[in-house]
Amino acid sequence: MGHDYPGRTGALRLDDNPPRVTGTDGCIGRLAANAFAEELRRDGEIITRRVEWPYRNERDNRHAIRGFSLAEEMLSFLRYDVHSVTFDERAAVELP
Repeated sequence: MGHDYPGRTGALRLDDNPPRVTGTDGCIGRLAANAFAEELRRDGEIITRRVEWPYRNERDNRHAIRGFSLAEEMLSFLRYDVHSVTFDERAAVELP
């Protein structure tokens, strides 16, 4: 989302859920982040609000959320299971 204006808050809203307001540092708390991740797994639309520097204008942006669960699975695999990948030498292709 970005945090353009020092000392101002931003907000995130998924679908028709209540908005989650950031702190003045641009972050949401851990409990709110966990609940937010749960909402992201359902796909939908996210609306972000930020304050644009130096104008103090609030800017809203809409984005479709698709594939969060798949991305989460991929990150989990890379973090914990990538060491289990093996390669069959017979399947290797020689590059020019």
